Amino acid sequence: MARQSFICQHCGHAVFADPGSPLKQVQLCRDCLEKARRESRNSTSADPWADDRATATASGIEHALYDRALKRHHPAVGFYASWAIWDTYAPENDLRLLKPGPALLPALLKRLRNDVVMVGLNPSARIPVPLRNFHGGWGGSGKLRDAFRDGTPGAPYQGAYMTDFITARAEADSNVMSSLPRSEIRENAERFMGELDDLGSTQPTILTFGERTRQLVIENVPTFKRGPVIPLPHYSYRMLNRRGDYCQALWRCLPSLVQGGVPGPIGEPLAATAPHTAPP
Repeated sequence: MARQSFICQHCGHAVFADPGSPLKQVQLCRDCLEKARRESRNSTSADPWADDRATATASGIEHALYDRALKRHHPAVGFYASWAIWDTYAPENDLRLLKPGPALLPALLKRLRNDVVMVGLNPSARIPVPLRNFHGGWGGSGKLRDAFRDGTPGAPYQGAYMTDFITARAEADSNVMSSLPRSEIRENAERFMGELDDLGSTQPTILTFGERTRQLVIENVPTFKRGPVIPLPHYSYRMLNRRGDYCQALWRCLPSLVQGGVPGPIGEPLAATAPHTAPP
């Protein structure tokens, strides 16, 4: 039987293998498959860094993981990590919700989750304030605020971890971002996979904003490190300038969306009810 070609989902190299080969089944080259097997074997052994590593569950996260996201920073872009929590009507209150005082922090930690990751391509400008990425306005962040607000098909995804795939370059020109050198992509992919490791979740669901982001995740993050990759329309897409149009387009992409239904927990079917109304 003729050998078939495919692209390794970890390193991006072309691979030729028999149709029934383990390499073909997992879409990895031989070197990456061996690396995955070594990591799997090592994960069952004692981990000297276990006490220093944040862990979490879908029903809430530990304070250590929250602090780690709060401090995520790169000199070129500033603070790039955040969480999918917005104030419904007042953008200026976003950071008040995300950075509450000690008395309210335990309640926030219960709302945050590590099993869903929302990923943009890159920051368009430097972010000088922790957790500000994707927040604090009525533009793109305003669309996300409406798309994931209470009572909508996006509500089950509230509390997801948010980051960018390219976190070493602040750039607003999409043409520049479409032709990055391979070495820069790999460097950022390693940083992104480090964020996934820190989350402590097994194969989190990844929601990507824009086709370029989806491609980068699919091509550079191996399947054993991620769950399903769900493409969402980018919040700056010109054909979806109206917030209502954007919300409807995004909701149609979510796995839990059924026409005329309301969301339950991720992965569960929806109960029939009246259709959702998007904002104008």
